[in-house]
Amino acid sequence: MPSETYASRSDSVLAWKRRNQLGRFDPSASAQSQQQQQQQQQQQQQQPTPSTTSTSTSTTNPLLPPLDARCRLGSADHQAAGERRGIIAYVGPVDEIPGPRNAVWVGVRLDEPLGKNDGGFEGGKRYFDAGGSKRGVFVRPDRVEWGDFPVVEDYLGDEVMEEI
Repeated sequence: MPSETYASRSDSVLAWKRRNQLGRFDPSASAQSQQQQQQQQQQQQQQPTPSTTSTSTSTTNPLLPPLDARCRLGSADHQAAGERRGIIAYVGPVDEIPGPRNAVWVGVRLDEPLGKNDGGFEGGKRYFDAGGSKRGVFVRPDRVEWGDFPVVEDYLGDEVMEEI
């Protein structure tokens, strides 16, 4: 049914809303809507936006990890094999990663060579020094848990090998 025909009917939900001044037909609704929009704009202006420098981003937003903090990466089951640990070396936007503009990424310098890069991109910008090939990785902030996570020692070191 065309919208003009529906709008002209007297037995429709639209006609009922008009009669009872509900929704967009409520005279006070536009004023409330404008107040809500103004409040949202004020809240957005007060929230910090990701910057191009890692230091200011990590210090202005408590939900982002601080630089040089120990961390671990992965899923909810952190005891699983393959847990990666390291040091947070960069927090901020990464132009080479597709996705929303100015999305915040966390660059981690891994303890072991289990990463995907060396802190930068081939032919692109270097965001941090990972200390070697495959020792750097960029992850979303929600995939990082920071705190007191010591370097995982290799339990099959020289002492175990000597006993065998």
